[in-house]
Amino acid sequence: MIDGVTLVVGSMAPDMAYALTGSRFRLWAHAMPELVWFCVPVTLLVAWLIVRVLAPVVPAHLPDAGELRLRELRGLSTHRFRPLPAVVGAFVGAASHVILDSFTHDWGWFARNVSWYGDRIVDGTWLGREWTVY
Repeated sequence: MIDGVTLVVGSMAPDMAYALTGSRFRLWAHAMPELVWFCVPVTLLVAWLIVRVLAPVVPAHLPDAGELRLRELRGLSTHRFRPLPAVVGAFVGAASHVILDSFTHDWGWFARNVSWYGDRIVDGTWLGREWTVY
């Protein structure tokens, strides 16, 4: 049992901590225990705001997008949160973000422990950065 709304919002939660950069509340939300005490509560709050505050109002103001019926997003406002699935969805979403980051960032497990994973695939820099396997 996983709540889909909290799963999706939770997948963004570790990066929401970057909003605190430059403040005395700065933290690294890509590891334990921050996944539990930061990501889960933030996910539940943002998911609630999306479902209860934004979904009833915003979709009516969205344009038609061909086959993608953006106005039907108003259906999110009927979503009912159940405590356990919402918390599980929040944690699984945040954890999946961190797991995927471990493949795609220089601080990830693969880049630090698999020698060829950090090899450059483009000599020098391109578009202002080095391009590596990760």
